[in-house]
Amino acid sequence: FFTHKPPTPSLSGLVGSEMCIRDSYERVWPEVITSLDTYGIKILSANEDNGTINVSISEQEPSDSSFLSSLAFWKTSKNVDTFNIVLISNQDGTSIEIQNDASLNFTNPATEEVIRALYASLR
Repeated sequence: FFTHKPPTPSLSGLVGSEMCIRDSYERVWPEVITSLDTYGIKILSANEDNGTINVSISEQEPSDSSFLSSLAFWKTSKNVDTFNIVLISNQDGTSIEIQNDASLNFTNPATEEVIRALYASLR
């Protein structure tokens, strides 16, 4: 029978605002939701059918012990208030991308930290 194993990120799959996880979408989705919650990232909406998780950085109120409290720019960023974490199933597993509201991939210090945090929790 099959045994559960945690999702495995591709070691070469971490690039700026995206990464590839060598595991099925069905197993990666709940792991990402749990990780965002663990790191105290505010989820505004999550749609598993289209793989989109909308998160807010402007409404985040981190406690002193949260992951986000270590990010000095987190609440002061004026460029992006919200962004989407998009999971896409493909032949190699599941891609995770950070996109703006226009569905374009983008990178800034906050999104890079979110990708790094997800990478750390999914490996």
